[in-house]
Amino acid sequence: MLRSTIGITALVFALVCVPLAPLEHAASGQATLGSGLEGFQAWLELARQHEPGRIDAALKREREIPLERHFSLRVDLEALLQFVRNPKLENLSKAGRLYSFREQTLLRDLAASERKAGTTDRLLRQIALLESDGVMLTGGQKFILVPPGSKIPRDMVLSADGIGLDAAVAPPNWKIARAAVGAISADPAALRWIHQWYAATTAYLFYDHVLAVIPDHVAGWQQVLTDDGEAWFYEGCLFEVFAGSRLQHAMLDARRKGREVQLETGYGNLRQARRRFEQALERDPRHVEARLRLARVKSELGENQEAVRELSAVLPELGSDRELLYLGQLFLGFAQESSGDYAGARTAYAEAWSLYPRALSPRISRLGLDPLSAGDDVLADLLRQERIRSDDPWLSYHLGPGRFGSSLATVLWAASRNQ
Repeated sequence: MLRSTIGITALVFALVCVPLAPLEHAASGQATLGSGLEGFQAWLELARQHEPGRIDAALKREREIPLERHFSLRVDLEALLQFVRNPKLENLSKAGRLYSFREQTLLRDLAASERKAGTTDRLLRQIALLESDGVMLTGGQKFILVPPGSKIPRDMVLSADGIGLDAAVAPPNWKIARAAVGAISADPAALRWIHQWYAATTAYLFYDHVLAVIPDHVAGWQQVLTDDGEAWFYEGCLFEVFAGSRLQHAMLDARRKGREVQLETGYGNLRQARRRFEQALERDPRHVEARLRLARVKSELGENQEAVRELSAVLPELGSDRELLYLGQLFLGFAQESSGDYAGARTAYAEAWSLYPRALSPRISRLGLDPLSAGDDVLADLLRQERIRSDDPWLSYHLGPGRFGSSLATVLWAASRNQ
């Protein structure tokens, strides 16, 4: 009964319950950065001045950058990164715009200066933090409603409760930040920081339901840290969300309204989720939540007997993690019910209920097995009781790693301030 009684709130590409106003700086008229490299250098200085995790003067100025200029900063950054990656480079190759001899000399000198001072990685970290903090901290814009006449292409669909609302564009912050992170050295300490940054920022995107950005985000993560099983785990969680009925409905609604939305069917996304969890476990066999979610996906795909075996095996390894134990028993009960083991399902649902006595999911699932065991007044009383999300971890399951977004960000900021 789990699938039919509990719904997951999941939306196409970007999930926003209340549409936000367009970026204030788009209409402010305050061109804080020039269009040339002088403006680019001013932006680099903002990155150097910004204190990670703080809404300071540097971050406020970053948020005042005019929209079109903010998007163009990535072009200048990519040009600088060519000289960062290749100290012997004489001329830019396939740059995003035409750079004069003087501009190329300036970029080459900037890269050489950071290299000589040993601060290249620090600057790249600061760029990434300035841009990610610009979105993540209070007042940040998770999406942009493009002003009339702008040539910036829309790349996400806003949706609420399965209904497509409008087309928008992801802020340039994420692409700029990923470009900076991708150029950081392969020093072990630097790689640990990259893991922290990607884990925290992707968890934020899950928590704030900004699904549009996550595919490119985890792709960048996987490219830089090819052996990091967590990157594949996060992607598996994303495909689980994509398989949800609300998101699938929103996709179809967007297509009916003439928008081109590329998203697989629920079945196709479950298959993708299965493969990503398997890839995560290939890199980290001890990842118990990946095992738990893999078993749940197999059950959704109809492989209930295998799911029962895998859930039974992983439950003893969950230790004292009450939330995962609850989900494990809930999923075990569903797999057993689907495979005809009703006695086992009753036991599993009862175990889940004992872990979270105020959770509706196992109680309603149990009532589905024994509809005559309680009257209508019992179910009505259950549904009438006031609850909060923490009463039932299943209601937060779609958040995946977003459940830990706040703590991961706190750790990232603290570590970054000390580097």
